[in-house]
Formats: sequence, C-alpha cells, structure tokens
Amino acid sequence: MINILLAEGFSCQRDLIKNIKASDYMSRLKVFACHSQNRLDVFKYADGVKIIDRKSALNDEHFIQQYLDYCTQEHIHVVITGQHTKLFEKHRSKFEEKEIVFYNGAKGVQNHIDMDDKLAFTARCLANDLPVVPAYKFTSRAEFEALHAEKTQQYGVMAVKPAK
Repeated sequence: MINILLAEGFSCQRDLIKNIKASDYMSRLKVFACHSQNRLDVFKYADGVKIIDRKSALNDEHFIQQYLDYCTQEHIHVVITGQHTKLFEKHRSKFEEKEIVFYNGAKGVQNHIDMDDKLAFTARCLANDLPVVPAYKFTSRAEFEALHAEKTQQYGVMAVKPAK
C-alpha cells in the first residue's frame, strides 16, 4: 500500500482524490489530506484527515513538524503540497530524510518565488515550449481597458489578478 498525503490543497484536490479513488491503482493507494482549515470539500473524500492549524503553530518549523509527525504516524510515502509552497520547499530535506517523495511544483525556493511572478512564469513557459495561460501587465486604467477589449474578444474571458 502506498500512502499519499495532499497537504494544504486547493479545492481541485477534491477532484484529484476522486480520480485516484476511481483509478485502477486504488487497491494500492491510500489518500490522506491535511489542511490548516477545515476543508470538508476535500476531507470527505480522503481516507484520513488532519487539520494542522498554522495560526496555532508556535512558528513555521513547528507547523512543518506537525506535518512530519503526521507523515510518520500514517506511514506516508508521498507528499503533494498545494499552498504555502515556499515554506514547504524550505523544509524539503526534512521530508526527504524520512524517505518521503516530495512534490511541490518546483525545486528550490527561488523557483517558487519566480512562479509567483505571472509574467516571468509565462515567459519561462513560452521559452520552453510549454502551454501556458497568457499573462499581461498594465499600469493604468486606459491600458487595462484596451487590453481587456482586445483579449476578451480574442479569448472570450479574462481573469485579472493583482501583481506585487
């Protein structure tokens, strides 16, 4: 049996759990979910769940240690993270020391920082011939309105997210 932990997942991890359970591999997999919030939408499909409250943790190390303890308790083999990727990435070696396969979107904290920059991430994907949702930058209302008119005509829908 292979035990998988989905840590700090987004709601799409509900679908991931459902797909794993519907797969031919289900007889060999057990899926656990941990989150810092009571995510019933995800938890109700998992084989085991635990709320690990980041706010009540003494510090980031304590928060990660709670995850490591849960991994030991449930004999977790694979961890897949969703949110707080930079924090988890800083502690990657602690999971690997326990021989846990660790998936976090990228290796290295700087790569996670780069992924948060949508323009840089888009450019990196395009440079490597990877499919990506286009990203555009605007600095004024006039630029936004022109971009919005052009891109909604091209794509039909446009999501706007603030940049730091």
